[in-house]
Amino acid sequence: SQCLGNETTQALPRNMSGSDFRIYIKDRCLNERNQFWTKMAAYLNIQFPNVAMAMHFKEADGAITKAIEDAASTYADLKTKGR
Repeated sequence: SQCLGNETTQALPRNMSGSDFRIYIKDRCLNERNQFWTKMAAYLNIQFPNVAMAMHFKEADGAITKAIEDAASTYADLKTKGR
């Protein structure tokens, strides 16, 4: 998301370790994260109505986790390039 991208670049001057950044980023963009989670679960429910809603929630959680991991990876790459 754009929010995660903005938070990643704003965190660069703080010189956090990768693990500290992961902790930091999990508490950011909560509104956007909740909106995405709700919309993705609803979309999956429309596409796969015979699948339990709990499974759709789990998939949405997985997508959010992947986005956070991607942001942490980007942060680490930027830090190693000296930005």
